[in-house]
Amino acid sequence: MDCAPDYGLKLKSQGVPPDFEAVFLPFELFALAVNPPEDLYTTTSNVDVEGVPHALTLDFDRETFDQTLALLPEEVSRRIRGDLKKNPSRPLLYEFSRPIRLSIRAGFGEMRWNEEEGFIPMRVLSVKKYP
Repeated sequence: MDCAPDYGLKLKSQGVPPDFEAVFLPFELFALAVNPPEDLYTTTSNVDVEGVPHALTLDFDRETFDQTLALLPEEVSRRIRGDLKKNPSRPLLYEFSRPIRLSIRAGFGEMRWNEEEGFIPMRVLSVKKYP
């Protein structure tokens, strides 16, 4: 399977400084992966870099994840909170029928590897409702 090149790696290869912060306006949240035992809350999307789609991984800490939950439609937020309460040690994936538009500010996270490749996620620093 062909994967889009990683956004974080692309920025690093272009010499972007470590304290770089990006703002995504709007960021369309289509899915949210939750892994409470590892304190990992993440989403992925494609962003365009010089006409080429790149895979953007956004990692939330518990504080920014909770802020994001507060911005989701009430029924979605209630379902996620209920699932987390019932299954606090089970990874969960939520896909949304319509994207949820947010304003996200993020900086570089730490290099990670999955079974196929290395990538650099962006660490969410703040999240707000997009107007």
